Amino acid sequence: MCSSLSWVINKSKFAKRFDKILDEVEEDSLSNFNKSIIKERYIPMVNAMIMESIRSNIFYIILQSTITFGSILVPGLLSADEKSILYNSTNTNDIEYQHHLYWTIWGISLSVTLSNAIIQLTKMDKKYIMRHIHVSHMKKEGWSFLQKSGKIYSPYKDLPHNTFVNIFWERIEKYRFYCVTSDLSYDILNEDENISIDNSTAV
Repeated sequence: MCSSLSWVINKSKFAKRFDKILDEVEEDSLSNFNKSIIKERYIPMVNAMIMESIRSNIFYIILQSTITFGSILVPGLLSADEKSILYNSTNTNDIEYQHHLYWTIWGISLSVTLSNAIIQLTKMDKKYIMRHIHVSHMKKEGWSFLQKSGKIYSPYKDLPHNTFVNIFWERIEKYRFYCVTSDLSYDILNEDENISIDNSTAV
């Protein structure tokens, strides 16, 4: 979580690094027009995905922590149900103590139940994992394009970027669409779908 909050404060290091390397690509290889499109479309797209993964990370940690600590606290509090925390307490103190303890346990139990229900309903655990994978893939795609590396771009290592930038955009847009639909339809979150999307525009 600390790294997520640090990103919010310091902005995306990826955006700064990618923008810097992008400016160093010669215009004969990648035109200023294509550079501008990448800066205005690809980098904000990755930043948006990073923010989505950060939100999933924060919410998942909060909800999962509530479930974990609540599950520990409730049995401990129940074991102290018949023993007042006050020494030589009166009957009035015991009744008041049991009253507060009851509603404390009820509140913690309700928080645990709601947190678990939210995770199950929204599939937060899958979002937490898959959004990080999606961000990593999008970053890799951008660096592979600039470096002319990987099985998709290495065949063009002797050619200027302008000759295969359309392949880069086709893959980026198709994968971004897949990321959006996977958030809404969890049934397609499986390895076979990821492979087919990744290789759909292979040449």
